[in-house]
Amino acid sequence: AADRQDEHTRVCLHAVVATDDPVIGLVDVYSVHMPLSEAARNRTTIEVERFIAESRAGSVQLLLGDMNEEPHNASMRFWSGSTGLLGAGA
Repeated sequence: AADRQDEHTRVCLHAVVATDDPVIGLVDVYSVHMPLSEAARNRTTIEVERFIAESRAGSVQLLLGDMNEEPHNASMRFWSGSTGLLGAGA
């Protein structure tokens, strides 16, 4: 959906890293640059969560990057597991 407050295209990159640890094995590393507007950030958070669920190959997933968010806001609370977002996990 278009968002006039944030017309920039954002991306999530995914790399799978093989470790020498037999317990950890593969590690999925995701790097994001989240949108500036809250509405776009919340939509993108749901999209990234679904992408991670569909693409993960290893037992460990790391999400890092520019979240463009404060710790108390909705998408960061979602990533920390303390709240849900409408549409997430569907």
